[in-house]
Amino acid sequence: MARLGLAAGLLLFAATARGAESARVEMTIGAETPRTAATAQQWYEVLTAIGVDGLQIRQRNPGEDPEVVDQGTKRSPVYRVYGLLTARNELIVPGHRFSIRDRDAVADWLKQLREEGVDKASGAANGPFGLTADQLAKLREDLGRTIETSTVDLSLVDALPMWSEKLRHEVALDPAAQPALAAAEKNREELRGLSLGVGLTYLVRAAGLVVVPAGERGGDVVLVVRPTDPARESWPIGFEPGAKPEKLVPDIYEFLTVEIEDTAATDVLASLSERLELPMLFDQYALARQGIDLPTVMINLPEKRITYSMLLGKTLSQANLKYELRVDEADRPFAWITTARPAR
Repeated sequence: MARLGLAAGLLLFAATARGAESARVEMTIGAETPRTAATAQQWYEVLTAIGVDGLQIRQRNPGEDPEVVDQGTKRSPVYRVYGLLTARNELIVPGHRFSIRDRDAVADWLKQLREEGVDKASGAANGPFGLTADQLAKLREDLGRTIETSTVDLSLVDALPMWSEKLRHEVALDPAAQPALAAAEKNREELRGLSLGVGLTYLVRAAGLVVVPAGERGGDVVLVVRPTDPARESWPIGFEPGAKPEKLVPDIYEFLTVEIEDTAATDVLASLSERLELPMLFDQYALARQGIDLPTVMINLPEKRITYSMLLGKTLSQANLKYELRVDEADRPFAWITTARPAR
């Protein structure tokens, strides 16, 4: 797992605008570590030589990510680029990762940005997260690896490096996620048998964090753990099934006669999970934000003949919850249980 650290007062360079181009490109680069003064000078010289306008290199602020913003007009386009300078002396911009030896590639990227605009230069038009279909397929395959050990009482601090070692894709931590990571409670659910993708996204969700894939030059994709942002797309906790529910959970529409009186919701749900052989993952982040203490909720249902699916829905409704049948990256089913009202 990559650690992203920052220190105040790193350095600041500024460059004046160079010759006129088809579009003006202004760039700010945030350095992720305090030991980048020498490498920052190298990048300053490279970027000014190839015509970047208004260049600044400074410390990275928490929550900042590579992006390109179109702030000009059709007649006078201006693209403001925010890039990240890593501890490995690599420059990350949307869809690309450059080394200091990639001067020509950087120049080609700037030329493409000026002439073809943000979407073409960043790869945003390729697909979700700006990734190609091949990148998405490889990422899903990698995240589909099975969790083989128990996750009960597993902390996020321990899980991130342990699971990162099992993945081909790098997992990086946004500095803004550090406080939530340190304060995260231990996991309560058994995730063994599900995918590493579900395990990773589920544990960070409970801490108020998300996983955002970032495409880079050379086809590499980094999984960035960062604070939740409702306006920003993130890797989901499971996916909508392609198969019908009865194919994934054979007994889900089987009828039974049931009567429940003053029974803890957690006991009813545990029994259903075992009977259906269906893992149930609880959206602890949403439950906490809406003040739902599930162990204290008591379930009462009059004697009735219903399906397991209906029983699950009625049980959850008494706790102001709902469920969705989802599959992990390897198409293994689980029930995602969250609040009836969305949590922000």
